[in-house]
Amino acid sequence: MELIFVRHGETDLNFNKKYQGRIDTSLNQEGINQAKQLKDKLKNFKIDKVYTSPLKRTKETLEILLGDNQENISIYEEIRIQEIDFGYWDAVSYDKVMLGYEKEYEDFLRDYKNFTFPGGESFRDFYKRCVEFLLDIVDPKSSERVLIATHGGVIRVFLCHMLGLSKDMFYNFSVKQGCYTRILVYEGINLIEEINK
Repeated sequence: MELIFVRHGETDLNFNKKYQGRIDTSLNQEGINQAKQLKDKLKNFKIDKVYTSPLKRTKETLEILLGDNQENISIYEEIRIQEIDFGYWDAVSYDKVMLGYEKEYEDFLRDYKNFTFPGGESFRDFYKRCVEFLLDIVDPKSSERVLIATHGGVIRVFLCHMLGLSKDMFYNFSVKQGCYTRILVYEGINLIEEINK
């Protein structure tokens, strides 16, 4: 089995360094350009199946990426691969969160693995749902090439889980917008072929 993880293209919230979880934003022009470049990078890969987050930014990226091929591929919306719910921090700049939620931000830095975003989701619940999704779809005996259009945080969970790493490694991965990561799945081993391409 082959998995291709795609992070959506840039949005205005990304550009302005604001938290972006469940808030449903569209790609900006740079994000559209990134999706077009991604289409070119993946043009020689035959995709058998697609899973996508239901959020606009991933679906817009996917629409550009697949183009006219959408009718020939099974596409499934999957709520478990939405970005983490940042709650009250959604659409707020990193700087304003540090000032306006000083205690909570300190708690987050001290122990993000046991943190619940104010008005949002806990990291544990987020991590659990992403892993459950992977366990449901991964089949080492399959010859399918599956593309998953999702978010940076979700891809970090996938990488930690598939490489047998602890949650402590979550922030050790940089997942770039409008890029893909490709993993080959065998019995007993998950092989990273490409990352942030």
